[in-house]
Amino acid sequence: MKNLLTRIFTNIKFRQAIATFLKGILAGFCIVLCTALYVVVSTYSNKFWGGMVFPMGMLIILNFGYFLYTGKVCYLFDHLKRTSNLHYWLQVFIGLIGNLVGTIGLGLVLSYIFDKVPAFQGENGVVTTIVGYANELVDFKLSRGLPMAFVLGVVCNILIYFATEGFAKIENVFVKHLVVYATISAFVLLGLEHCIATTFYLAFARVCSLDAVLFVIMVALGNAVGGNMIPLTVKLIKRLERR
Repeated sequence: MKNLLTRIFTNIKFRQAIATFLKGILAGFCIVLCTALYVVVSTYSNKFWGGMVFPMGMLIILNFGYFLYTGKVCYLFDHLKRTSNLHYWLQVFIGLIGNLVGTIGLGLVLSYIFDKVPAFQGENGVVTTIVGYANELVDFKLSRGLPMAFVLGVVCNILIYFATEGFAKIENVFVKHLVVYATISAFVLLGLEHCIATTFYLAFARVCSLDAVLFVIMVALGNAVGGNMIPLTVKLIKRLERR
């Protein structure tokens, strides 16, 4: 009987892990599509309009319940006194792997689709492709260095936290969607770093290097720190007020 219960429990955990992984892939697809749309719109108009279309990916993820690392990482310390906290950390890791698989896979597919599609003609008369424009974006990102990647990741996920928490807590349907739209547009227009979106840029531009990998890792760490700053501060305030 004990062995049977153990097997059932293990199977349930395994099934949850597979479900999280698949929902992570779907969330990665959503980020790819909105980031690709941002790149295309930016090449034909400007970054402002690109920033206006980017939030659609996050809105789809939140409404369909997909698993996005930058949103879920904000709740790493929600169960500090429970054994389920470690399980949640594992879920976040599995979801992140799913995000990366979906982002890199679909990003490479789109890279080959848009490989020869012209973006705009520069002052020297040279026509830049959409993939070429993405390469310029990647070069600029990597030139900012690892410390800046971390800082930009921190600030980005402070906004992501407000988006996810606002969507969960605000009852008015219009207002909750407005909060998500405004916060996600803000992080794009401010040039902040989102580790899944950054991974798309790298895959789309077909850039694979140690510097690129370290950059994504630093952004992911920054996202984790930024996403937990507000909730941990709120927990501290509540403890201080109880005393």
